[in-house]
Amino acid sequence: MEKIALSLPGGVTIDNPPGFGTGSIAGRTLPLNTLADVVNALNFFIFPAAGLLLLIYLVYGGFSYMTSRGDPKAIEAAKGKITGALVGFLIVFVAFWIVQGVGIVLGLPNIIVSFGGIGGGPPPGGGGRF
Repeated sequence: MEKIALSLPGGVTIDNPPGFGTGSIAGRTLPLNTLADVVNALNFFIFPAAGLLLLIYLVYGGFSYMTSRGDPKAIEAAKGKITGALVGFLIVFVAFWIVQGVGIVLGLPNIIVSFGGIGGGPPPGGGGRF
């Protein structure tokens, strides 16, 4: 593990906090030495959270549409909510696959896929690569 320390004038050194460099997220012990390691670890939560937010926003837009009572402004606002949710989903989906494609093309083994073994090896419990 790489140690990170801060050296201040006067010879004062601040070392890593205890346990720095490793973390356990969702039952997986992962190295957390760099910002990329932290982002990879958070991928386990980011994409499911985006999916949950998509579902909530779609339901909200659909409910707004159903309760618009024929008001043209309310209908347009509800259509805007539904369109915004779908565009947001498309952006998240495309961004995920662009990052995975770049990682595969450039041979970056540290890109961890939360949902299988595309870039980070076989999924837990065996299985092959995509």
